[in-house]
Amino acid sequence: MLIEGLLITSILGSIQDLIVDQYTQSADAVLKTEVVEHNGEKIVFTHQLWRIRDKSVCQQHLSNSLAYYQCRQQAANYFMEACQYLNSHYTELNHGKQIKNMYCNAATQFNPKVAQISFANEKSDAQKLKEECNVLVAQALNSKNRELHQKRDEVCQQYRELTK
Repeated sequence: MLIEGLLITSILGSIQDLIVDQYTQSADAVLKTEVVEHNGEKIVFTHQLWRIRDKSVCQQHLSNSLAYYQCRQQAANYFMEACQYLNSHYTELNHGKQIKNMYCNAATQFNPKVAQISFANEKSDAQKLKEECNVLVAQALNSKNRELHQKRDEVCQQYRELTK
């Protein structure tokens, strides 16, 4: 009798585990990490409840801003291409509709821009004079050199006139 009771308890426990596993998979209730390769870029992201977590995308590159930016650009492309593919190909995959919606939502809502990277423009005359004035002010603080004081006054006056 004891063995039969343990067997029934074991079977019921297994069935319960299967039901819970099936529910958590269908609801995408557990946080999952995905790794995909797209155009030579390894894209890592997490999703839960059929939503891609924006901040998780490309976190492996967070310490390298250029690699992070490039990875997020590729991720945006990947989400768009996945959405287009899943829209045009009816799929019999388990949870196909949820997967399609997840990628299509990411394609429309994910913003890959974290910063605009560009070269600095050449400095204006006012910026150059301001910097020169600041340097001369610092140099003249501990100097009794009249020529240095005169140069400071001239450059700083030019800056003030230019910025009026």
